[in-house]
Amino acid sequence: MRLVIAAVGRLKDGAERQLVERYRERFAGMAKRLGFNPVVWHELAESRAATAPKRMAEEGAALGNPRAKMLVHLLAEAAMKCVGSASEERATSGGSSQPTRARSPYRDVYEQGRATYATREGWTPARQHAAALRLVGKEILRDLWVVSG
Repeated sequence: MRLVIAAVGRLKDGAERQLVERYRERFAGMAKRLGFNPVVWHELAESRAATAPKRMAEEGAALGNPRAKMLVHLLAEAAMKCVGSASEERATSGGSSQPTRARSPYRDVYEQGRATYATREGWTPARQHAAALRLVGKEILRDLWVVSG
């Protein structure tokens, strides 16, 4: 098992930091016997946003796992490449016949997202695409959660 402590705000040198280090060392000594890996400690700087909701959003995003986000993004992109193919049309029109590629069930989520984001003023096509891919990634994660449960 792995224990991660992610804290927003930096500890200053002094009694509080010494106490945290002491507990860290004590836990490291017990960790092996309990089946834990060493504690991973992340300290994040506090957000300087003007409002509390913005600070919470920035700090929450900073706590995310960049590798996991990248993998979900790659899954979403791969799902978008499965758009289906019109091999029957090619075969009847004299074109080369290739095997039909299945349409991704997430393609509809992507297309609905693109349609929704196309109405947003000032959003470029690239931003619309990225936002729709995030929707697909969330849908993939939701489905994985349901299947695992």
